[in-house]
Amino acid sequence: MVWTATMGLPLSLKGVGQVLKLEDQKTDESKALIKYFSVPCAPTKANGGRTRNLPFHDPEKRTTFKAYNKREVEVEMAIHSALRISRFRASSGMNTPSIRKSTTMACA
Repeated sequence: MVWTATMGLPLSLKGVGQVLKLEDQKTDESKALIKYFSVPCAPTKANGGRTRNLPFHDPEKRTTFKAYNKREVEVEMAIHSALRISRFRASSGMNTPSIRKSTTMACA
């Protein structure tokens, strides 16, 4: 994502996927799954007083969450491949004559 940010692309997988028109894109169900498994929950009678949702609390959601994580990696790999072969190229800019000239003039 740092690479995409240096090129002025969106800072989200979904945004970059849309800009690059990738076949593999991030799904919308991820926010709820991340919140369920990664954010502490309030202890209630309904959830048995637990403060964390662990994999055995909802095996179906866990399976979906694992598939989501796999999909995220696939999207990141697709972005990397698309940037590697596309017109989107990042350069540090330090080798361009205008940069060299301006730093030389500033030092003189």
